[in-house]
Amino acid sequence: MNRPLRFIIATPICDGHDVAAAAITRILRGEGVEAVYIGFNKTAYQIAKAASEEDATAIAISTYNGGHMAFLKELVKALKQQALGNIPIFVGGGGTILEKEIRPLMKLGITKVYRPPLDLLDAVRDMIAIVNDHSFSQSSSQSFASQTLGQKLTSIGLSPKHSLHGDQRPDLPRVWGFGGRGGAGKSTLIDELVLRFLITTKGSIAVVSADPTLGDRLRMIHCYNPRVFMRSVRVGPGENTTEKLQSIISELTNHQFSLILVESVGLGQNELGVSSIVDASIFCMTPEYGTDIQLEKEALLATSEIIVMNKRDFPQSEARSRRVKQFIKPSQKFFLTEAKHFGDPGVNSLFDELATLSNLNTNSSLLPTSNFVEAIPFNRRNYLGEIVDVHQNYYASFENLAPEKLNDIQAEFKQIWDYYGFDGDMSNLRIKNGIAFKQVDNKEIPIAKKTTTGIWVPTIGMPQKNASINEIVRYLSRQNIPGSFPYTEGAYLYRRKDQDPIRMFAGLGLPETTNYRFHLLAKGHGSPRLSTAFDSLTLYGLDSDEAGASAKVGEGGVAVDSIEDMLRLYDGFDLENTSVSLTMNGPAPTIMAMYLAAAKRKGFNWKKLRGTIQTDIFKELQAQNEAQFPLEPSLRLIADMIEYMMIAVPSWYPISISGYHIGEAGANPVQELAFTLANGLTYVEILKSRGLDVEEFTKKFSFFFTSGSELEFNVLGRVARRIWAVALREYYGVKGSGAALKFHSQTSGRSLQDTEPLHNLTRVALQAEHALHNNTNSLHTNSYKETYTTPEEDDVLLAMGSQQIPLVESGDFGYIENLNQGSYGLSYLEDAVESDVHRIFNEINMQGGVIPAIENEYFRTAIQEEVQKERKALRNGERKIIGVNYLPSNSSTRPRGELVQISTQDKKNQINRTKFFKQTNKEKAKASLKELQAVATSDGNVFEALIKTVEYATVGQITSALAEVWGKFRPSM
Repeated sequence: MNRPLRFIIATPICDGHDVAAAAITRILRGEGVEAVYIGFNKTAYQIAKAASEEDATAIAISTYNGGHMAFLKELVKALKQQALGNIPIFVGGGGTILEKEIRPLMKLGITKVYRPPLDLLDAVRDMIAIVNDHSFSQSSSQSFASQTLGQKLTSIGLSPKHSLHGDQRPDLPRVWGFGGRGGAGKSTLIDELVLRFLITTKGSIAVVSADPTLGDRLRMIHCYNPRVFMRSVRVGPGENTTEKLQSIISELTNHQFSLILVESVGLGQNELGVSSIVDASIFCMTPEYGTDIQLEKEALLATSEIIVMNKRDFPQSEARSRRVKQFIKPSQKFFLTEAKHFGDPGVNSLFDELATLSNLNTNSSLLPTSNFVEAIPFNRRNYLGEIVDVHQNYYASFENLAPEKLNDIQAEFKQIWDYYGFDGDMSNLRIKNGIAFKQVDNKEIPIAKKTTTGIWVPTIGMPQKNASINEIVRYLSRQNIPGSFPYTEGAYLYRRKDQDPIRMFAGLGLPETTNYRFHLLAKGHGSPRLSTAFDSLTLYGLDSDEAGASAKVGEGGVAVDSIEDMLRLYDGFDLENTSVSLTMNGPAPTIMAMYLAAAKRKGFNWKKLRGTIQTDIFKELQAQNEAQFPLEPSLRLIADMIEYMMIAVPSWYPISISGYHIGEAGANPVQELAFTLANGLTYVEILKSRGLDVEEFTKKFSFFFTSGSELEFNVLGRVARRIWAVALREYYGVKGSGAALKFHSQTSGRSLQDTEPLHNLTRVALQAEHALHNNTNSLHTNSYKETYTTPEEDDVLLAMGSQQIPLVESGDFGYIENLNQGSYGLSYLEDAVESDVHRIFNEINMQGGVIPAIENEYFRTAIQEEVQKERKALRNGERKIIGVNYLPSNSSTRPRGELVQISTQDKKNQINRTKFFKQTNKEKAKASLKELQAVATSDGNVFEALIKTVEYATVGQITSALAEVWGKFRPSM
């Protein structure tokens, strides 16, 4: 048999780093190979099951967040259980896979390990060559049924000889075909029907997906149930769908499947798809079908047994559905659905009809139900376009000003100068400790400082007192002094002198291990700032005792499963005098509730707690992939938490809109800025539509940006503050501090290199300077070896020096608060970046706003295109990286010192005490989780209920309980 090459591509459980995996998928397809990307966060069992059903010829694993040795051992074991012990397995993971681990991995059964320096195209071609030379063994008698069936489908697909049942359809349809235009939501609809089949029956079901990209398995989150068999079939442009699928469907009917669902490729108007080779057809359409004339051209509309209009959230869906009903026959059934919504009543009705026609024995009382409403009303979807108009009108308002307006501006500038201006005249100033103070309005203002060489410089730099009116107009409209609208130079007038902006990210292994690291970092700081990194299991809402996930316990962050772990984590800290950052998104409300419950147990006053938690679900769907639930319930939970904490924990920032992870996924600096600000403005719309006071809740917003090496990072924070300020004041009417954007910075992890890692020290120092010149409110500087491992203590202290040396030893930040303001180059760059952000805002606006743009995969597509562009630039030398493609050396690529590894015993200890906590609180957890579900399916505040639930239930138990009533996150590509 001339077997076609077919790769399964995936990332391991709790690993959302899918940039390389998606790039490999694209390159494989470009090389003519069938590439089935099954997605991120996949267990060994799921990868093996997919490989068996797809009859794969190779598996490619991209792993980036540790635990790969144990995971790959589990994968090899799972493949052997599926009788796939002979399949080539390729693994890559940057520097996280060490040279010394290659030989043990190959001994384990890994075919080849790819490490830096690495070109993905070269790696893909190497994999293809290896697979072409590979000798595949035949199935053994002990092979799993799915593996045997998978091989047989490949064989008959190459030599089709089967027919289904001719032109006569059976009375009880068992094979259902799904056809319709691309983008109608067929894959999501089928997966939701599979879920209902699994809930209400005890039988097995098969799914066949015809798709040019073989990408539908990514969305089929329920296909990994043992009762589901799924096969992807590539149908390229011009290929006949019927010829490709007929023999495959016929073979599946010979097996004990209660139901077979077949998805056709996206169809044109006159195409019938798979209708001629199935028992019955379902035509999927959307309300955006065009005019009534277009309906008359839809061939499947006239011939299908069932018509489904999906995407009921479209504002004219009801009216459109009435029009469609006039074009169908009385014997045809019609359903209006919203398949993306878990428990959609329309999908429930559709399943009931399908089950009845197929004579399935189901229990409809078990069907999921929900009633989610759109987070943003349809008539508010143009908010980003309107904000761009507001910005343009704001700047236009300062052109051709009337004389009286110019006089007002001149007077405003004179008042500012009289307060903060310094022209070198030291008379009437009080000097103390090298600072000159001016008496203004019964208070002293520091207006000048003396440098180490004896020069007096202004504390606040500004135009000369006699500057031209044009210069003054531009200054006040686009710059102004720090702490004043439009806040370009900073959210506050002065940088904090009582503490540095240091907030170092830390987390490894057990809570007590991280606690020790926290105390090390806090030493010498009267009011410490802690930033908590959680392990990948916690980030995905899972517990340490999750089946098949022991490899991930404590890797890349701290394992927190229960309130007892939270108590261990911050033991010894006065939380009323400690600012704590929790880097958490998907299960953020659960972790926040645990933190508050733990603080309450320790007797701390919630009103005095300070800190930040990310809680940004948008960037998870756009880039980082650590979501647990569908978007609608996720947004409800976030809004519940913000509303509750505004009153109960008023000094806490309950959301930090994050661009950092968007940048890490591959976005360029302007994309990161535009996407992040668009997300922030979308949260404003959501909370505003909920009835919250925009003046108040925007005070609790914070942001998180990358500080990288590219030119645009010189102005990223400055432009962010200006865009946000103008939007909040001019569009939303915010007059208070909510218009002053506050942000945390982190140096670019993506820029760190595996080769010549000591160069990373210089990169981090440069990026720290960028952040500090942007007047960031807090800063984390990366360790030089973070591409390999969690930093050791010495590494963290060295990384802290990257920002302490510029702050303390240089004069850039100790004298003039706004040293670079007014630079011709920076001013031009600010305007150019702002203009490009407006362009991206308009692109998102054309999609209908951020939420529709997520559903349309706008963000992921844009990021992937940028990744491809960057890889091309590195390959052809347009972009140079020292030690990689410019001035490379032959010295060792291994970083100095030991690499941090979490001991097996520590992992076992965490697993055991999590099991003990569950056993001890078993009955109380059961009752509290039921109460939580009741609130989640009503109008109550879910976050308030969470605070009670975390006393007895773990992170994983809470995630599972909410998923039962809200559904699970469905990825896209």
